[in-house]
Amino acid sequence: MKTVTDSQITICGHGCNNPSTKNLNVYSTTRYNQRAKNGVHKGIVEVRRHVHMTDASRKKFVETYKTILGRNRYSQEKRQYVYTKCSDGKYYSDCSSSGMATMAKIGLDTGGLLNTAGIHSSGKFTTVPVTIKDGHITDPWKLEIGDCILFAGSDPGRPKQIGHVEYVYSMPGTKNSIKKKCVVYKAKDQTATHLAVKFDGDVVRVLEDCKDGWSLCTDGVVLGYIKNVAINKVGLSGYLKGTVTKDTYIREKNSKTSQIKVAVLEGTNIQIVTMRKYWTYVIANVDGVSLKGWVPTKYVSYK
Repeated sequence: MKTVTDSQITICGHGCNNPSTKNLNVYSTTRYNQRAKNGVHKGIVEVRRHVHMTDASRKKFVETYKTILGRNRYSQEKRQYVYTKCSDGKYYSDCSSSGMATMAKIGLDTGGLLNTAGIHSSGKFTTVPVTIKDGHITDPWKLEIGDCILFAGSDPGRPKQIGHVEYVYSMPGTKNSIKKKCVVYKAKDQTATHLAVKFDGDVVRVLEDCKDGWSLCTDGVVLGYIKNVAINKVGLSGYLKGTVTKDTYIREKNSKTSQIKVAVLEGTNIQIVTMRKYWTYVIANVDGVSLKGWVPTKYVSYK
């Protein structure tokens, strides 16, 4: 299965310089390769998400954080001057206040300008169940814009030795809704393992239109394939078109002993739903009737 990597994700944050954006993969590697005096890698510790963060507020988060990129100066003493000028006419922030002030500005209650340990312990946030290995999030499709990525720092007295935070700034793919009940499959094959069931109105992130009637999608929990006919978005590709190259039968199942549904002649136009090594699931128009079933792959041709 194709997958999402952390190299496809942009984060934003404020270290000792101005607030900036950076690549999650590069930054994760850089942080993990740094060690505190007690030998702890300064890599990712956990991910926290505001409990009331919505897609609308995620858009506002990016639009608002963008205004401080390259502008604010780093200061822990003046960290509250994120969006209001200090008496010297300048703006300031640190890693945590830059994100907390942004959330507050777009209407999310964070409980104040929390520091990194506060983000970790606050009931305003929930933990995102990502898997972290060697400094990288191995299932980054679970992330959403606005998520707080917490990193280890130098102070072993803090919970999990947390000392820095960055925020998810952009994710691959686009959000789309489901228009009819469907299954998320492990492969582009309707006989593949079912990973989840989605219902009308559910929202998924479409990571890739595979150009064959399927899309790689995630609901933030599982990553798999959904048929485009179930996704409520104009422009997603339809099934591959092909023809039958020899007189054969459409069968109920992918087996020579399976019940025959109808005979199809050489040259019959088909839509290819699932193509496997020996059998292909097709939609064929036979005498004005649309029929679905399995035909031998060796008798299928497509462009």
